[in-house]
Amino acid sequence: MLFGMPESSQILYAVRVGPTEPQPKPGDPLAGRNAKFTGPRKRYSIDFMIRWTDVKLDAQSNGTHTGKIQMELMAYDRDGNALNWTGATELIGAKA
Repeated sequence: MLFGMPESSQILYAVRVGPTEPQPKPGDPLAGRNAKFTGPRKRYSIDFMIRWTDVKLDAQSNGTHTGKIQMELMAYDRDGNALNWTGATELIGAKA
């Protein structure tokens, strides 16, 4: 999760980013994992898309394929300083 371009070993993805509504009010709980984050906040909704053929999915007896993918997201300021971050492990599945 370094500032800049992805490394060649990473999965290519598409992303759609847009501000959420309503925006947080002063005093609302923080989102993300940076407990020290201060200053004005604006929340965004982020949709990721990857091709299931770009990840290894394990075949199941019912004809589906399943797996897990770890996703991390970091927000940076203009100078490349990390402002906030979050991540999760997602279960994915597809029919053959």
